[in-house]
Amino acid sequence: MTGGGANPCDSHRVSAHLEATIPIGRAINPISGTNWEGTGVQPHIEVPASEAFDAAYRPALRHVLDLGEDGPRRKIAEQARSALAELG
Repeated sequence: MTGGGANPCDSHRVSAHLEATIPIGRAINPISGTNWEGTGVQPHIEVPASEAFDAAYRPALRHVLDLGEDGPRRKIAEQARSALAELG
């Protein structure tokens, strides 16, 4: 699960060393009519938190490679291939 931060906030400086973050709205899912504040969102790739970045980064890199390597995409494709190799 994610931490569940859903609502938009504004930050207000109270003093030189204190800032208050105040919710200014409420996000509502138009389909369910619910809000995920405090409950989080169930990920579609379930892994321990320590593996979450790599689990999300891998398919993103593969998507970049699937877009092709023509023209200006060549350099980013090379970077994606290198990053995938580092992930193992």
